[in-house]
Amino acid sequence: SGAGRARLAGRDDLPAAVNLLSRALDLLPSGDPDRIGSLLDLGDALAEAGEWGRAHEVLSEAVDGAQLADDRLLSARGTIALLYLDEVTRPQGWTEQAEREAGRAIALFEQSGDRVGLAHSWRVIAHVYNRRLQWAELERVGQRIIGYARRAGDRRTETRILGGIAASLCLGPTPAGEAVERCQRILAELGGAPRPTMMVLDSLALCSAM
Repeated sequence: SGAGRARLAGRDDLPAAVNLLSRALDLLPSGDPDRIGSLLDLGDALAEAGEWGRAHEVLSEAVDGAQLADDRLLSARGTIALLYLDEVTRPQGWTEQAEREAGRAIALFEQSGDRVGLAHSWRVIAHVYNRRLQWAELERVGQRIIGYARRAGDRRTETRILGGIAASLCLGPTPAGEAVERCQRILAELGGAPRPTMMVLDSLALCSAM
């Protein structure tokens, strides 16, 4: 089920999540309506685990399947997932491409009311701001992403962007003392999720040194 896939994809144990999602996908034949969603979840987990070649294959299959099924929303979600991958594997010209394609996806997701799609698409824009060192803009859009993610019950996206918000507080115009306090609040919100906690601790250390 979609809820079961979400629980698997949200695990902090990435190798276990990849293994379980792969096994779940093996049970879904080509043409099964649930297969595209499972491909998107697996591709996301593979990308975060650093298995970029396999992630690209899986996400490309998802986009192709969504286009064949004429499902514009799933196709857009797959395109957004590929953008995250391309930032690492094909960085040349990424910023302009990401801004353009994420903008198109945001318009589509706004029309359909797809909050998960909106959270993921705006997170691409947050990455664009990060590359441009636009820290105040990153922090602003990060709060927007948290709103969409919380309303959609997408805890994984929420915790991912909290690390980016902490970095923007540390590197942007926020006074160091205020940044320390807000980073401490973010740590409490994370509840110990290991990867984003590491990012926030890094920002908190730098703010404290300031």
